[in-house]
Amino acid sequence: MIDIFRLIFIVFFPTLIGFVFISFLVDKNNKFTEVLALSYLVGSGILSLELLLLGCLSIPFSIFNVLLVSAIISAIPVFLAIRNRIFKFNFFSWGNTKKFHWTELGLLFLIIVRVGFVFYENLLKPVIGVDAFANWSLRAKVFFFNHGLLLDPKNNFFLGGGATFYPIHLPLLETWGFLVLGRWDDVLVKIIFSFFFLSLLVIFYHNVRRTTSRFVALLSTYLLTTLPLLLHHATVEYADLPLGIYFLTAALFLFSYFETEDHRYFFLSAIFAGIGAWTKNEGFPIVLLNLVVLVIYYFQTKRKLGYSLKYFASYFFLAFLFKAPWLLVNYIYKIPPNIYQKVHWEQVFTNLYRIPVIAQYFYQKMFFYGNWNIAWFVLVVVIICSYKHLQKIRTFYSLIYIVLFMGMIAFMYYLTDNYRWLLDGTTLNRNTLLVMPLVIYFIAVNLQALLFPDQALNSNRAKNEC
Repeated sequence: MIDIFRLIFIVFFPTLIGFVFISFLVDKNNKFTEVLALSYLVGSGILSLELLLLGCLSIPFSIFNVLLVSAIISAIPVFLAIRNRIFKFNFFSWGNTKKFHWTELGLLFLIIVRVGFVFYENLLKPVIGVDAFANWSLRAKVFFFNHGLLLDPKNNFFLGGGATFYPIHLPLLETWGFLVLGRWDDVLVKIIFSFFFLSLLVIFYHNVRRTTSRFVALLSTYLLTTLPLLLHHATVEYADLPLGIYFLTAALFLFSYFETEDHRYFFLSAIFAGIGAWTKNEGFPIVLLNLVVLVIYYFQTKRKLGYSLKYFASYFFLAFLFKAPWLLVNYIYKIPPNIYQKVHWEQVFTNLYRIPVIAQYFYQKMFFYGNWNIAWFVLVVVIICSYKHLQKIRTFYSLIYIVLFMGMIAFMYYLTDNYRWLLDGTTLNRNTLLVMPLVIYFIAVNLQALLFPDQALNSNRAKNEC
């Protein structure tokens, strides 16, 4: 029974931290469940950075020290929020909910079953993946028993051991879990990954619901949970799914910024992109991808150069803030980079033979052997059938994201030594996982017009109902 309360606190505390900060940026009309999901994602990033700060200052890891640092950094935001009455949200939004149709209840039940499976698997199965153990779980174990980061480069467990060039957002988040549990338990600590998965579904549903009917939003959310590799990664403690969630959320807020010109969404997008870069090295190219999309938008809307450069730099700076502490640690301790991520520009012409091989593997993995069901087939069909709707902001830019992301992966295989991992089938599916929620999102926002062309959606009703 005590462990249950401890598990609740593991998730509750980062959510509380995130809630304090995100309250200044989210809209008052945001559903409370969505605010909680966003708070968990942001709070997790802030909490791990707090532990990084404690470790760098050689302050022992303990619940008291974490609570103290959290209280210090949250004091001013809490004061401002109370004074300006920021903490106002639609707690009872479900009261405005129209009665569920039996088909919607059925979809909701199926989604709950999927969520239940993820929680069951995570609280039953220990860490079994080699990468999950070496890169994330082992480092968290070292941090916990050492009560700090172990910043001696001569020690075999320097920065937790394993691949020291990987960011330690997730290992530090797991360390927080061990501190609360009072012991090392690589099963129960996986509760944090269950809530990553749950946060993904909540954020995905509410964003689809803003432009579609509740049936379409539930249907697309259920379809997202049916992707085999996504469901698998929700239970194996890899960093790919959390990174994909931060990527999706950053993209969705950028879409909202494009639609409304509300700069709160701009800042939220940069924050989530930055935490993604702090989650895994692959997150930094995604920040650059967001900047490319931002440039396309400013070019398309014919913004002045000075205006564009101002917000381009602001986005990069805000996202970089979350990555900078880890880059500073890398610089001080001269941590060597991942040799497989080095770009060999001198091989631009000598690697031409790779192009047909890369194309073949992409085709096979996306459409036949990649654990994506028929998602890519459906994407192609939806693009063809909804060509009239491609000019809509969310449709157009989500498609731009998908194309640019897959192009970025192809570029990586073409000019880096990651090509070897393409040939043995190790990484392409995991790379593609990052963009799959956005693929389903693109399909979802077009389903309303394709399935119910005669039913015009009342956007105000969609905003006020769940």
